[in-house]
Formats: sequence, structure tokens, C-alpha cells
Amino acid sequence: PENWDGYLTAFRQYFTELNSTDPNRFPTDLRDGNGFWVPYTVGYVYAKFVCGLHGEEEYVWSSREVQVDLRFRYNVAEKRGEVKVAREFRQRCSRLWSDPNIHPWQYPL
Repeated sequence: PENWDGYLTAFRQYFTELNSTDPNRFPTDLRDGNGFWVPYTVGYVYAKFVCGLHGEEEYVWSSREVQVDLRFRYNVAEKRGEVKVAREFRQRCSRLWSDPNIHPWQYPL
């Protein structure tokens, strides 16, 4: 963003305790020395979806009831936290009952 430096300065000002985290308190994996990936499920995430089986125009909808499984860990070597998306849950569009096509499950955009 344009004001990245301002965001970072404000973030550091209001969250000063984040710099005081002791990395030795995290359990580490003996294979690579980094922290273990810990699963975390996040519910009611906002997402947009697209279905291309509605003629010439794509059908686009949004939902606030999306679930995402995340994994996070502390990377000891790089001295930072890491987050990755493990699984995104899909949705189907609300199609007409007269439509003979079965619409596939869609991943969020």
C-alpha cells in the first residue's frame, strides 16, 4: 500500500509486546529446527465465488459463511511467524431447479 511505512509505524507502536516474544518457548521439530505447524480453523470468513454455467454471464456471489483451515508456526531460522492455508471449503451456486446441469463445487476467488 501507499502508506505502508505509516501502517508499520502505528502497528509497532500499539503492539510493542510482539517484539518481546521468546522464540525458545515454541517447541521445535528436530528435523529442521523450526516450530511445528499448528492447525487452526477459521469460520465465517468473507469470500467471493464464480460459477460459469449460467449462460453468457458468469454468476458471482459472496458468502460470509466460509470455513478455512490454516496452519501456523514460528520459523526459528528466519525469526518470524508463518501462516499458510491448509484447506479452503467450497460452495455451490444456487441454481434453478429446472436447470438439468449439476453445478460443480467452487473454490473461493
